[in-house]
Formats: sequence, structure tokens, C-alpha cells
Amino acid sequence: QEQAAAASERKPANPDSDQLFVWETNINALGVRRMPDAGQQQQQQKYKPLDWVVLQRGPSVADPQLAYGDYWAGNDGYFKQQPQQGNGANRKSQFSHRRPTPMSFSHINNQGGWMGTRHQIWEWHSKICPGGFLPPYEAPHYRFDGLDARNVEWWSGGMHLATKRHACNLQRIMSLDAERFSQQLIYHSANNKQRQLTSQRHRFVKVNDLLGQLNTVKENADRVMTKELFG
Repeated sequence: QEQAAAASERKPANPDSDQLFVWETNINALGVRRMPDAGQQQQQQKYKPLDWVVLQRGPSVADPQLAYGDYWAGNDGYFKQQPQQGNGANRKSQFSHRRPTPMSFSHINNQGGWMGTRHQIWEWHSKICPGGFLPPYEAPHYRFDGLDARNVEWWSGGMHLATKRHACNLQRIMSLDAERFSQQLIYHSANNKQRQLTSQRHRFVKVNDLLGQLNTVKENADRVMTKELFG
């Protein structure tokens, strides 16, 4: 009853996929990667292999050999320089012919939540995340046991997980399997972004459109891989 009372035409309780959009990401920043086939143990346990995934933005490494490579959406020339559109003479085009940096705030994919096993959390805390993942946090990466002032997205948007500076620098992925993709989304029912970002609607992307664009990139990447393997 509470859910029905809170729902409305503008904020449906069970929105269709065509009614959902994402922000702070865009196809021109993203790339795809095919994951290794499931091992024998996974096959015995009937785990469905990840296959193709999209690599989210945020982490960076100095040595390219240590980076997780992906096939960028712009490799096929989709984002050639475009004329400016709209009323504002200084308005930037939605897409760039250059890939945005991993830390571009307009493309960093701030997340709505995360889950980790006890083993993963301990690994993050003891081996991966500078200053620790669990309180009390250690200097010099944190001051005042982690109570120092930080951007709101540091905690609520997962920047402590997926960026490099004083953070865990973890690589996030999302499966491109349609069923799995939908299970990786969180419905932000407050709808505050529609009101706060009215002048930046070009930053909104329909979920259906983004998944379709990523699948096009996946097909392009698969074709390139096949050509490199078999000529």
C-alpha cells in the first residue's frame, strides 16, 4: 500500500525498461571486453559465464601493461567531431572524438550501491585499498579516522572503490547479458536528477538505448577479434 501511494505517473512503481535512464555515463566513454570462458569448476556448478562485459570508468594505472584492455566504442569512428547543436554558442557537443579520461566526472558511473563477500572485503581492506577499506582508516590516506571532508560521491557514489587517489582503484564491470544487465541496475526513485539537471538533459541516456549501443560495440569487437584470429 505504501508503494502504491508513493507511485505516480511520473514515478511508476514498476517502470518499463523504456522509462529508465542513466546519467553520469555515456557510450563515448565506454568499452567492452570478452571475459575468459568459465573454468571446469564453474561449469560443474552450472555458473553462467560472464562472456561480454562493459568496463566502467574510474580506475587508472601508470603501466599500460597492467591495465584491463577493452574495445572502445569510438574505435569505429562513431564520434568524429560534430557541429555544435542547440541554442548556446558555447555548448559542447554530446560526443567527443577523443575518449574521456577515466576520472571524467561526467562519465565515471557513480553507483547506487555495492555488495562484496567477506573474503572480498577483507582482501580490499588488508591488501588493496590504501589506508584500509574498513574503519578506523589510516593516515596519510585519511585524516581524522576517515571523518575528513570528502566529495559526497566518495562514499555514496563508490569513488572510494573505483578511483585511484587514496582509493581502491578496482575495475568495475557489468554483464551485457540482457537479463543480468537489468539486475545490475538500481531504480533511483527520488527522481531528483530530472529536476536538478534540467539544463543538462543531454547527459541522460535511456537504458534501452545504452544497452543497444553497447551491443553494437560488442558486435564490432567480436568481428575484429575474429579477423585477427582467423584472418
